[in-house]
Amino acid sequence: MPRVFASPFEEFERTLDRMFNDLLIQPWHAAARLEQPAIVIDRDAEYEVRLRIEDFRPEQLEVDVSLARLAVRASRGGELAWERTFSFSEPVEVEQVSARWAHNHLTIRLPKRRRG
Repeated sequence: MPRVFASPFEEFERTLDRMFNDLLIQPWHAAARLEQPAIVIDRDAEYEVRLRIEDFRPEQLEVDVSLARLAVRASRGGELAWERTFSFSEPVEVEQVSARWAHNHLTIRLPKRRRG
């Protein structure tokens, strides 16, 4: 049965709605599904970042640390699939950063640089 529209602009409006959804709404929903929950704890002597990572294995993860920034990346098939970054108000001791993986949780401890 042929489709009947109430006005000549109804099909145009539906097409625009589909395009808007495909280009703007769906990518945000997909990105939200990839977002991994995180907890950042600011202690006196260190920062601790806890990430629950269910969609990736430890060998797919890369942790990059600079004085005041942490980036955690995950790759699939050689392509970046996910990235999460954190910025810190105090510089950290890059050489002393440690990470631990257990039960789909990545815990990263970043000792703060001593003042003085």
